[in-house]
Amino acid sequence: MSDGSDVAIKCLAGRTGRRDNGFLAEFETPRQIRHRYIVKLLGYVTDRETNLLMYEYMANGSLGELLHRSNGRHL
Repeated sequence: MSDGSDVAIKCLAGRTGRRDNGFLAEFETPRQIRHRYIVKLLGYVTDRETNLLMYEYMANGSLGELLHRSNGRHL
């Protein structure tokens, strides 16, 4: 970002140019939930070309990566 902060961008593939239910759920759910362990939705872009969501960046990887580590250990 212009202030030097990092963000995570999620591109919703296969949904270009449409505001379908998947996009609306991805957009609305984080706006309704406030919890210190859930990343914040900072913004979005939707137009005829793409649907993008911008989240705060978490440096330690995704929850999926943490739960399914390649070393075979699961939480």
